[in-house]
Amino acid sequence: MDFQIGDLISFLDSTEKGIIKEVRNNSYIIAVDEFEIEYPKSIKIIKTGSNKAKESVDNTLIEESKEVFILDPFSLNNVSICFISSEIKHELKSLRTFIYNNTDTNILIVLYNQLGLKTELVFDGRIGCNNQIEISKSIKLEEINQLIYQIIFSKPNEIIAPYNGNFKIKSKYLSDPKNFTHNTNYGDAIIKSLYDNNDIINKPLIITQIESSTLNYLSKKIIIPSANQHLKEKYIIKNDTIELDLHLNKLIERLNKDKEFSNDFEILEFQKSECRKGIEYAIQNDKITKIILIHGNGTGKLRSEIEKIIKEYENLQSQDASFKEYGFGAIFVKIIKNFNKNKNIFY
Repeated sequence: MDFQIGDLISFLDSTEKGIIKEVRNNSYIIAVDEFEIEYPKSIKIIKTGSNKAKESVDNTLIEESKEVFILDPFSLNNVSICFISSEIKHELKSLRTFIYNNTDTNILIVLYNQLGLKTELVFDGRIGCNNQIEISKSIKLEEINQLIYQIIFSKPNEIIAPYNGNFKIKSKYLSDPKNFTHNTNYGDAIIKSLYDNNDIINKPLIITQIESSTLNYLSKKIIIPSANQHLKEKYIIKNDTIELDLHLNKLIERLNKDKEFSNDFEILEFQKSECRKGIEYAIQNDKITKIILIHGNGTGKLRSEIEKIIKEYENLQSQDASFKEYGFGAIFVKIIKNFNKNKNIFY
């Protein structure tokens, strides 16, 4: 069947209907639904087509639209990140960014951007099998530097170890239109495979030159914990009280693992994270009603952050811990197990 722009179509795999906005090499079309949301469809699963909707299509939108990069879900078996040119050539300042999951498995992925000493969360979420998600409509080139990520594969009755990776890419490389490849199916794009199960890195489509010299450095500076790490952690519990020492050396000793930090900010964030984990563990344990959070006698910064965390929970009450046992270096927290949030009362 010969499909044309403006044809009204429906599909074999769903009850959706749409209007053809673009035809890609007689294998893919870009359709627009009633909410003007674009999505790709294989011509193999198109059921009907007609010219009834041609007059309702915005021709100006079609002529000015930028081709969106699409991966054939049946041709690859990998997870990849794609940078797409969203501006006029020779004036690239920002890019649209997609993550493509071209596997038969649902995934959870967390992606960080490391820029100097600053670590920023870019994306954290689920992507279905043979699916994609746009994580940024306009990411500034100067903000792209070193990407660190973890992929968790979700298969029924099967445990798959998380896949950790990282790479560095120069913003100068991304800003040069000459480094973007273009063809009928894919548009202007630079693609980097994040997880590859079929050794496709050397295919012509994967053209970006990724540096790998910083991988060892990054792996030492930033560690993405595995999904079940917290199950291995142990707490000191005495009767109905949990005691959590937030001194850095005590935390590392309790977790029984090596950990390196680049600066004081990373150390403080680590201590705050462990503080929250301890509080959550205590709240969920019916036998625990008290928490001792040991912060020590320092600048007061850690104590201040702990007090902010405690205020996040409506069912916690706090005061200074026993001076005889801890001096000025600990906070005593009481957990109100029967707290009615709607009425804001204890009973």
